[in-house]
Amino acid sequence: MNSKQSAWRLSLRETPPNEMEKYSLYSDYTTNQKRGFVEIIKLVDKCITKLQEEGELTEYVKINARIKSAESALKNDDINNKTLDDVFGIEVLAGNKEALRKIVEELQQVLSVTKERRHNKKNGYEALHKTMDLKRKIWEGLGNIGIPYEEFPVVEFQFKTFEVKENSVSGPANHWEYKGETKEDIQQMYDRNEFNEHNLPIMYTVENHRIRILSKQETVKALYPFLKLKNKEERDER
Repeated sequence: MNSKQSAWRLSLRETPPNEMEKYSLYSDYTTNQKRGFVEIIKLVDKCITKLQEEGELTEYVKINARIKSAESALKNDDINNKTLDDVFGIEVLAGNKEALRKIVEELQQVLSVTKERRHNKKNGYEALHKTMDLKRKIWEGLGNIGIPYEEFPVVEFQFKTFEVKENSVSGPANHWEYKGETKEDIQQMYDRNEFNEHNLPIMYTVENHRIRILSKQETVKALYPFLKLKNKEERDER
C-alpha cells in the first residue's frame, strides 16, 4: 500500500472490527472516495469524446460504472485477506477491439496502470481488465475542484465489446452462474424484497455526458435481466 491508501484493505486495521463495524467502515471508505470516482468517470467521458471529435473514433461507446456492494467486498476481504482494488469499477464498451485499443491508449495519458489481466475464457468472456490510478499531474491540472488527491480511488477498468457484454449478462458467461447462484434463488430474493443497499452495487451510466445513478429497480434489472419485476415501480433513494 502506498501513502495514498486508495485501495480497500480491512485487515490493515489494528483492531479487528465486528460485522456492524465492517459495514460502517466500508460505507465511510466508499463515501469518502465517491466524489473522486465521479470525477474519474467524467475524465473517461472527456477522453472518449476527444477521440470522437478528432475523428479517431467513430464507434458508439458506452460507459458504465459501479461501486461494489458492501456484502461482496467484505466477503472477498474475508476470504482473500488482500487489498481490494476493484471496489470502484468502470466498464467501457465498444463495437470492436480496435476502438477499445484506441480508448485504452488515450486513457493511459491520464491514468497510470498498476495491474493488468487479459481474459479469454471458454465461456466466451473476453476482456481486458486494467487497474488504473489518476496521475498526480492530471489531478493538479483539474483546478480547484476541492477534492484531495487521496480521495481519488484506484479503479478497475473492464474493456469489452458489446457482444462480450451481452454474453456476460444473459449468455453462458453470466455472472450469477459464475457465482453459483440460480435464477430461481435470485427471483425469490427479489420477491421477498431482500435486495438492499448492502448487497446491491451503486451503478452509474453516462448518457449525453451526464452521469446518472441507476435506481434500485434499474440496478437489479441490469444485473439480472431475467427477473420478473413488480408492476409498480419501486421507489428508492440513492
